[in-house]
Amino acid sequence: MSTAMSAEALRERYQAYISSLNAHEWDKLPSFLADSVNHNGTKLDHQGYRGLIPPETHFVVADLIVDPDARQVASRLDITVAGKRLTEHVFYRFNEDLKIERVWSLVQDGEVTGYSVGR
Repeated sequence: MSTAMSAEALRERYQAYISSLNAHEWDKLPSFLADSVNHNGTKLDHQGYRGLIPPETHFVVADLIVDPDARQVASRLDITVAGKRLTEHVFYRFNEDLKIERVWSLVQDGEVTGYSVGR
Protein backbone atom coordinates (compact mmCIF):
# COMPACT_ATOMS: atom_id res chain seq x y z
CA MET A 1 0.00 0.00 0.00
CA SER A 2 1.43 3.40 -0.90
CA THR A 3 1.76 6.25 1.58
CA ALA A 4 -0.84 8.28 -0.35
CA MET A 5 -3.34 5.43 -0.08
CA SER A 6 -2.58 5.02 3.62
CA ALA A 7 -3.08 8.74 4.17
CA GLU A 8 -6.38 8.64 2.31
CA ALA A 9 -7.53 5.58 4.28
CA LEU A 10 -6.72 7.30 7.58
CA ARG A 11 -8.41 10.52 6.43
CA GLU A 12 -11.54 8.61 5.36
CA ARG A 13 -11.58 6.67 8.63
CA TYR A 14 -11.42 9.90 10.66
CA GLN A 15 -14.13 11.57 8.56
CA ALA A 16 -16.35 8.50 9.07
CA TYR A 17 -15.77 8.78 12.84
CA ILE A 18 -16.80 12.46 12.84
CA SER A 19 -19.84 11.71 10.65
CA SER A 20 -20.90 8.98 13.07
CA LEU A 21 -20.59 11.38 16.03
CA ASN A 22 -22.64 14.02 14.21
CA ALA A 23 -25.35 11.46 13.43
CA HIS A 24 -25.34 10.40 17.12
CA GLU A 25 -24.76 6.80 16.04
CA TRP A 26 -23.48 5.81 19.47
CA ASP A 27 -23.83 2.10 18.72
CA LYS A 28 -21.13 2.51 16.03
CA LEU A 29 -18.64 4.16 18.40
CA PRO A 30 -16.90 0.86 19.34
CA SER A 31 -16.01 0.31 15.67
CA PHE A 32 -13.87 3.48 15.83
CA LEU A 33 -12.31 3.00 19.28
CA ALA A 34 -9.77 0.60 20.74
CA ASP A 35 -11.04 -1.30 23.79
CA SER A 36 -9.25 1.23 26.00
CA VAL A 37 -8.67 4.82 24.88
CA ASN A 38 -6.17 7.09 26.62
CA HIS A 39 -7.78 10.54 26.61
CA ASN A 40 -5.49 13.26 28.00
CA GLY A 41 -3.85 10.69 30.28
CA THR A 42 -7.04 8.99 31.47
CA LYS A 43 -7.87 5.48 30.27
CA LEU A 44 -11.49 5.13 29.21
CA ASP A 45 -13.66 2.31 27.97
CA HIS A 46 -16.25 2.96 25.25
CA GLN A 47 -18.90 4.11 27.73
CA GLY A 48 -16.46 6.48 29.44
CA TYR A 49 -15.41 7.95 26.10
CA ARG A 50 -19.05 8.38 25.07
CA GLY A 51 -19.61 10.26 28.34
CA LEU A 52 -17.17 12.97 27.17
CA ILE A 53 -19.52 14.01 24.35
CA PRO A 54 -22.54 16.08 25.43
CA PRO A 55 -25.89 15.39 23.73
CA GLU A 56 -26.64 17.38 20.59
CA THR A 57 -22.97 18.08 19.88
CA HIS A 58 -22.04 18.84 16.26
CA PHE A 59 -18.48 18.76 14.91
CA VAL A 60 -17.07 20.47 11.81
CA VAL A 61 -13.53 19.62 10.74
CA ALA A 62 -11.89 23.00 10.12
CA ASP A 63 -8.33 21.71 9.60
CA LEU A 64 -6.97 18.20 9.23
CA ILE A 65 -3.43 16.85 9.03
CA VAL A 66 -2.81 13.14 8.56
CA ASP A 67 0.46 11.29 9.23
CA PRO A 68 0.00 7.74 7.95
CA ASP A 69 3.47 6.57 9.05
CA ALA A 70 2.71 7.44 12.69
CA ARG A 71 -1.02 6.61 12.30
CA GLN A 72 -1.82 10.05 13.71
CA VAL A 73 -4.37 12.72 12.88
CA ALA A 74 -4.29 16.35 14.00
CA SER A 75 -7.52 18.27 13.72
CA ARG A 76 -9.06 21.60 14.58
CA LEU A 77 -12.75 21.12 15.16
CA ASP A 78 -15.46 23.77 15.31
CA ILE A 79 -17.98 22.42 17.79
CA THR A 80 -21.53 23.48 18.59
CA VAL A 81 -23.06 22.28 21.86
CA ALA A 82 -26.55 23.52 22.73
CA GLY A 83 -25.96 26.67 20.66
CA LYS A 84 -22.56 27.40 22.21
CA ARG A 85 -19.53 27.47 19.89
CA LEU A 86 -16.24 25.90 20.92
CA THR A 87 -12.99 25.02 19.20
CA GLU A 88 -11.11 21.79 19.85
CA HIS A 89 -7.48 21.24 18.96
CA VAL A 90 -7.00 17.49 19.02
CA PHE A 91 -4.48 14.80 18.11
CA TYR A 92 -5.46 11.16 17.64
CA ARG A 93 -3.29 8.07 17.41
CA PHE A 94 -4.79 5.02 15.71
CA ASN A 95 -3.77 1.40 16.24
CA GLU A 96 -3.03 -1.15 13.50
CA ASP A 97 -6.78 -1.80 13.11
CA LEU A 98 -7.39 1.94 12.48
CA LYS A 99 -9.12 2.33 15.84
CA ILE A 100 -8.46 5.36 18.04
CA GLU A 101 -6.20 4.42 20.95
CA ARG A 102 -4.96 7.79 22.19
CA VAL A 103 -6.40 11.32 22.19
CA TRP A 104 -4.77 14.60 23.19
CA SER A 105 -7.44 17.30 23.33
CA LEU A 106 -7.64 20.98 24.21
CA VAL A 107 -11.04 22.66 24.03
CA GLN A 108 -11.11 26.43 23.68
CA ASP A 109 -14.17 28.14 25.10
CA GLY A 110 -14.68 31.48 23.37
CA GLU A 111 -12.31 33.43 21.17
CA VAL A 112 -8.67 34.20 21.68
CA THR A 113 -8.56 37.97 21.34
CA GLY A 114 -4.84 38.53 21.64
CA TYR A 115 -1.57 36.79 22.16
CA SER A 116 1.74 38.25 23.18
CA VAL A 117 5.13 36.84 23.90
CA GLY A 118 7.37 38.57 26.40
CA ARG A 119 10.80 39.60 25.12
